[in-house]
Amino acid sequence: MAWQPSHQDDTGDGEWHEYKIAGTIVDSAIAAAKKVKSVKAWDIADGLSGSNSYSPEPTNLQAFDKELAIANSAKAMYFISVHIGNSGESGVQGFHTPGDSSSKILAERLVIAIASKTGLPSKGVSESKLYSLEPDKNKAQYRVLLEIGGSEEDIQYLQDRKNQRKVAAALAGVIDGLAP
Repeated sequence: MAWQPSHQDDTGDGEWHEYKIAGTIVDSAIAAAKKVKSVKAWDIADGLSGSNSYSPEPTNLQAFDKELAIANSAKAMYFISVHIGNSGESGVQGFHTPGDSSSKILAERLVIAIASKTGLPSKGVSESKLYSLEPDKNKAQYRVLLEIGGSEEDIQYLQDRKNQRKVAAALAGVIDGLAP
């Protein structure tokens, strides 16, 4: 199991830090997931910026490539990237590579679990071409990116450690449920 918390701090209004919130959620999920071996695929040494999307092109590829190298060297079957959204629209959304039906199912399970545990609305699951989910770069069988939160209220909610642990518990519950 590879967890990739966001390495970004170039989102939001500067009063909250995406990489810190995502990092804490992942640390808590790793601690809570008792049935799987986990690795944290995270690089904050190469700058707290970057974009996974191709609109127009991904940026800070050095950090993404280091994170993917960590995940690939661990031979992770599952790869979950955790980001904190700032779209203005409240909720939880999952992303998977176009045509990847197995990852779509995992994304749906994760979104439902987080929405159920936190009360954040589900924004569903979408296909998207994202650098860290590309199968030629990321060798995990299941690859998902989650955007958690979106509105100012969501960000305030996610700054509370108790609520970060709720998200982590939802993630760990799904992952532990997949373990043999």
